[in-house]
Parts: sequence; C-alpha cells; structure tokens
Amino acid sequence: ALAQTLALMAQAGVREPLRCAAALADGDAIHAVRWSSDAKPPTLYLCDRGDSVVIASEPVDAARDCWQALPCNTLVSVRAGLVSLSPFELALQQAA
Repeated sequence: ALAQTLALMAQAGVREPLRCAAALADGDAIHAVRWSSDAKPPTLYLCDRGDSVVIASEPVDAARDCWQALPCNTLVSVRAGLVSLSPFELALQQAA
C-alpha cells in the first residue's frame, strides 16, 4: 500500500515525503513499522521489560534506560515475548 501511495503521489506531482509509523496486532503477535520516503520517519520506541514488550511513538514512562528508538525503515515483530527487528523496504515499481 505504501508503494502504491508513493506512485500516486509521484503521478500527482506531490513532492513532500511520505512518513509512516503504524502497528498491527492479530492476538498472537504485534508488528510495527517506522518508515519514511526521506530520512525523517516518525518516531517509534521499543521497551522490552522481560515480562512485557511495549511499542509506542514516544517513551511513556520514566524508565529511560529501557526505551530504544527503532532505526529508520525498520519492522519490529513481537510474538510470545520474542522481539525481532528487520529492515522494511518497499518494492517500488516504475511507471511505464
């Protein structure tokens, strides 16, 4: 959907960057992404407390040592307390 949105923006002559921070959950796992078409994606933080994992746009408590900013263009997945980070890249198609 992001790649399609970028293509539509380009067709419409939109020059501003597309920025996205989003989280999805299915009851077993949570997946969150921090992505931008420029170098300034919205913030997304992760706090792994051992017995729980919190993902938020900003640190939500005073436990500053726990909160880590996710790298730019990253997907974080949490399932059964296990946290994995992976690059989030779009497959962009050039308009014919």
